Amino acid sequence: MLYGQRFYQEEFGRVSDIEWLPDTFGYCASLPQILKHGGVRYFMTTKLNWNDTNVFPYDLFRWVGIDGTPMLSYLNHGINEHTTPKDIHDHWQSYRQKDVYPEQMLLYGHGDGGRRRDARNA
Repeated sequence: MLYGQRFYQEEFGRVSDIEWLPDTFGYCASLPQILKHGGVRYFMTTKLNWNDTNVFPYDLFRWVGIDGTPMLSYLNHGINEHTTPKDIHDHWQSYRQKDVYPEQMLLYGHGDGGRRRDARNA
């Protein structure tokens, strides 16, 4: 994180205030504290939705770390999303905290799909 924040400071004249971990399995209880110390104010992920047993009840919430540090957090409902009117409508309909904050992110495009690219075959 420190290298990333240094890069942002050197390239853009400021540090990033959001930590985006869309495809990470598991988070330590001290992550809000670590992020705050690094200048981060917001956290975003998608992995909390990848559970067929315990449905996570919020899209927008305050994650309170083990030391009591709060971090405003956003649970997006997908990655590699399309931008057809139906897709955008469905994405909006899935957002549960419209009454709290009537905006949301749409992560469009396509990532690497979790596959490692071999530079020799690129």
